[in-house]
Amino acid sequence: MPGGPDGPPPGNRRTTTIAVSIVAAVAVIAAVVIGGVYLTGGGKDDTAADPGKSPSASQSATPSATPSPSNTTAAGSSGGGDDSRGAPSDVEIKPVVPGWQVVRRAERNVAFDVPPNWQLAGEGVLTGFEDKGKPMVTMGAPAYYKPHWCDKDERAAVGTKGANGAKSVQEAAEVQAETWAYWGYQENGKVTVAKTSAKPFTNSHGISGYSSSATAKNVPKTTKCTSDGAVFTVAWVDSTKALTVWVLYADRGAGVTDGVSDETITTIMGSIRELKKK
Repeated sequence: MPGGPDGPPPGNRRTTTIAVSIVAAVAVIAAVVIGGVYLTGGGKDDTAADPGKSPSASQSATPSATPSPSNTTAAGSSGGGDDSRGAPSDVEIKPVVPGWQVVRRAERNVAFDVPPNWQLAGEGVLTGFEDKGKPMVTMGAPAYYKPHWCDKDERAAVGTKGANGAKSVQEAAEVQAETWAYWGYQENGKVTVAKTSAKPFTNSHGISGYSSSATAKNVPKTTKCTSDGAVFTVAWVDSTKALTVWVLYADRGAGVTDGVSDETITTIMGSIRELKKK
């Protein structure tokens, strides 16, 4: 099954990875008007099902990873000749954290750094969780921490997405955290999700928005690979007025002695930035 430039994405949680080649597509851009600001943030990675709608025992959410077209053309996306940011090869991709590697996504005008031992799946990959073939949550250009630690499961993953239908930047951060915590960790609909209220977020690279988090606890230990978890989000409106959400989910709780540290998560968040021309 095809994956990113560094090989196929990891098997993720509780089932085999679904990878489907897409020959061509046009990104769908959704927009909402908030306080006079026109926010665009749509696209194929904007799926966000209601976390309150639990699947039945035969509808357990399953993860998926799907290559996304690298040259879609639409407002707020990149790859077309009309994009003021230029071609993906024209953007600066040096890490801002010494010794780390860059995760970039030209379609979302965003880059951030992850440690050198994380696996990058590439800009043409979408990853997430689905229910009976229907994507529940997805994000693009993911990077994985310990991608094969247990039956191809990863300990953590991070990527970016839009927030189709979000009424505010604050709401986008909260809803995405809660939704990813549910679909990323529920077992046959069983999980206790608790979210935090979004707080203002800024970093030294000009990202200003809101951050939020959610926990997934009391997950039934159906296999040796299942665990509780936590999700962290940052939502902001970039210089093109596009609403973008950064999402990181990570295993937490009893038995997780090798999870990604809070310090690492904070450092990754601090490296989020817009892409720039060389």
